[in-house]
Amino acid sequence: MHQGDRVVGYVRVSTDEQGSSGHSLEAQTAAIESECIRRGWTLLQVFQDIASAATTRKRPGYDHAVAACESGDAQGVVAAKLDRISRSVVDFGSLLQRAQSKRFNVCVLDLDLDLSTPMGEAMANMAVTFAQLERRLIGQRTVAAMTVAKKKGIHCGRPRVLPASVVKTIKRQRAQGKTLQAIAAYFNAKAIPTAHGGSQWYTSTIRAVLRAA
Repeated sequence: MHQGDRVVGYVRVSTDEQGSSGHSLEAQTAAIESECIRRGWTLLQVFQDIASAATTRKRPGYDHAVAACESGDAQGVVAAKLDRISRSVVDFGSLLQRAQSKRFNVCVLDLDLDLSTPMGEAMANMAVTFAQLERRLIGQRTVAAMTVAKKKGIHCGRPRVLPASVVKTIKRQRAQGKTLQAIAAYFNAKAIPTAHGGSQWYTSTIRAVLRAA
């Protein structure tokens, strides 16, 4: 970036950080303003988010800051700290990919990251690579968890409903004093599918039906 370039700032705190001098909106804003003066950038606006634990996924200030860059109104976004602008490696990698695609700058002061410099670009490429790796690892963990769940007869998609006759049989056999294992063995012998389409009944499956009944 060059002197006179237009940028927007982004600051964020959680509700329990508002009084912290290191993370306060004022401290972050002051750091951004100082850096813009030093580099000769024109700071158009500082967008902010104050998020509670229940609304961490909603960041309207962040969305507006990125939109200003993608539209060309600003040449870059400046944040004081990495953990203010990014919630995860994947999140930061996504921002950097958008920045490289739309040709706007991302400047993070505590990392000394500036996409307009060769070193900053190299750091961004590394961050994107790690973000892609993390996405793949998350995908692998998800597939592995779903595979284990399916083997246990646990459905991972939309919930299904057992026929009333099956539920009635389970309740009747349990009332007769049969163990959960015995009831599961009965349905396995009859080759009756579980509510989730599984072919194998387990004591946990029977227990879940009884709790829901």
